[in-house]
Amino acid sequence: MMKSYEDIVKFNKDNMDAVVAAGTTFAKGVEDLSKEYFGYAGKSFDTAMEATKALTSCKSPTEAATLQQKMAKEGLEGFMSESKKLSEMTTALFKGAFEPVGARAKVAMDSVGIKA
Repeated sequence: MMKSYEDIVKFNKDNMDAVVAAGTTFAKGVEDLSKEYFGYAGKSFDTAMEATKALTSCKSPTEAATLQQKMAKEGLEGFMSESKKLSEMTTALFKGAFEPVGARAKVAMDSVGIKA
């Protein structure tokens, strides 16, 4: 339980610090996610350009079909890998961003006698 004005001021300051920490973590995480996403998009574009060049140099329909099948498989595998990575990054982002706020919520509940 809070005993004095100083306790209330410290409690509120700690709450604001937690909000700022959460916001900072969230902003950094979104920046990292954006870099990863746009990096993958750029890499995918480059891969598509290379694939187009490779397909235009095929000598037969069979060669083109084989190459296209290989590229489709590689593209799907790359997409699945990148999706997993982005999903993990997003989960870590939200866990990290809400950790300081969650800790302060626990302190707030403890201060009024509610056990979390």
